[in-house]
This record gives sequence, structure tokens and C-alpha cells, in this order.
Amino acid sequence: MPHATALTPGLPEAAALLDGPVARSRGEMTEQGKALYAMGAQADLMKGGHAEGDECEYALIADGEVLTTFTAPRHRTRNTYGTGCTLSSAIAAGLALGVPLELATETAHSFVQQAIAAADGLQVGSGHGSLHHFHAVWE
Repeated sequence: MPHATALTPGLPEAAALLDGPVARSRGEMTEQGKALYAMGAQADLMKGGHAEGDECEYALIADGEVLTTFTAPRHRTRNTYGTGCTLSSAIAAGLALGVPLELATETAHSFVQQAIAAADGLQVGSGHGSLHHFHAVWE
């Protein structure tokens, strides 16, 4: 982990890395994020997509403190396959362009939320579907 710029675990992944229970509150989520940060990464984005409720909460932790939080409405769709990979890739793309971590994370989070919101309009395959990665350029 000391070589990582940012970790992006979901709540079950964070629990597995810490050999503990899955966080069930914002407080538990941020404490787990701080514990992962202490393991050596420069930052940790705790993703709350697996939590209960009508909103998903995310917390970006850097320097051992919560740098910022993101909240998004939970979209009722089966098309969420790849959200974590898309989010981490979008953050990495922003960082590669020289965008500061907080802005890269905010931009990536917004992109993923839009891709989830547009996903039901993408009629491909069957079962648990993908986000609509090209929502901005292709309907």
C-alpha cells in the first residue's frame, strides 16, 4: 500500500483488508478509511455503494483526515456492473492529467453517477448490466 496514490475500496473490501466487520455508519466508514490510510497509501476513498439507504456516501481521506465527502442518490437500477473499476480508472485518468486528487475524485464521482443514471437507457445483454460509459456522447 505505500506505493499507492489512492485506494478505492468498497465497504466489503475495506472490511476484508482490515479483517473486520463491514462498516454500517458514516463514522465506521471513516474510521476504516483512516485505518487503511495508516497502512501507507497517500489517500483512501471509502465507497459506500454497498451500504443501505437511499443515498450513497463516499469519504476521501488524506493526511489521516477526511478531506471531503460525496453523497449521491441511490439509483434503482440493475445496471451498476463495473462502478468501482470505472471510478478508480476515472480518478487515475485525472491524476495522469495532473488534476489534483480531490478534483479528480469529484470529477470521477460525477461521471460515474451520470453513467449509472443513464444505464437503463443502454439496452445490451441481459442480467446485471453495465454503466453507460458513453452517456455524454451516445444515446
